[in-house]
Amino acid sequence: MTKRIPPNLKFSRKHHDEARETSRWLVESKLIKEKCSGYNPEFKGINNEIKGIDYVIQIDSEIDTHIDNVTLRMVIPEDYPTSLPRVYPLDLIIPFDHRAHVYRDSPANGRKVHLCMVTQGEWTRDCSIAGLMVLSAIWVHKYLIWRKTGKWPGRGRTHCNRCGNIGKCDC
Repeated sequence: MTKRIPPNLKFSRKHHDEARETSRWLVESKLIKEKCSGYNPEFKGINNEIKGIDYVIQIDSEIDTHIDNVTLRMVIPEDYPTSLPRVYPLDLIIPFDHRAHVYRDSPANGRKVHLCMVTQGEWTRDCSIAGLMVLSAIWVHKYLIWRKTGKWPGRGRTHCNRCGNIGKCDC
């Protein structure tokens, strides 16, 4: 289980039991409403199936005086919660730079850049969308500091300079 997701935003046995009785999305949406309502989440979907969430991160004026907020889109994979959602900036231009802790999508997906907060290997069914939303807010603030100072705040992991993957890469 990943240590990156805040403990109060991980799925507990109680959450898993409730999800079995109702649905994973019902439990996820409750967590989002309880813990992430300040991000003004807007669910995107088709036929009552959630495909993504747009949400807004407020920026601390001490970090950047030119940006008030950043809108992010979390894209939910079809096999969620088995696979890790991807988070893309909508109104903040982030060019690919492996030092910025980002991944680059495949050419088939337009080589868009998405945020690196958790690896697929760290993602488990105990992780939640609300937890990933909180991590993405932290990531945005760290990115803005890095953009200003050239030094990533806190601990980071080395990324491939071509695709952004962590660890051994075959690109």
